[in-house]
Amino acid sequence: MKMAHLIMAYKYPGMIERMIRTLSYPGFTFYIHLDKKINSKEFDYLSGISNVYFIKNRVRVRWASFRFSDAIWSSV
Repeated sequence: MKMAHLIMAYKYPGMIERMIRTLSYPGFTFYIHLDKKINSKEFDYLSGISNVYFIKNRVRVRWASFRFSDAIWSSV
């Protein structure tokens, strides 16, 4: 079975790593959207995990606003 996971993040890269490793299964792919307001350097090591990709079109998100939906649509 193939499954894609979209993870919206702005902090706690270690927690995201733990979640990815826990959910990993053959055929599962993880796409991470990082809020444009943050420095993505501390998340870079996550790209070393197989089937993990970063969304290149990052959006500045105001959490709990419509901008969150914009970030999801920019990831598609």
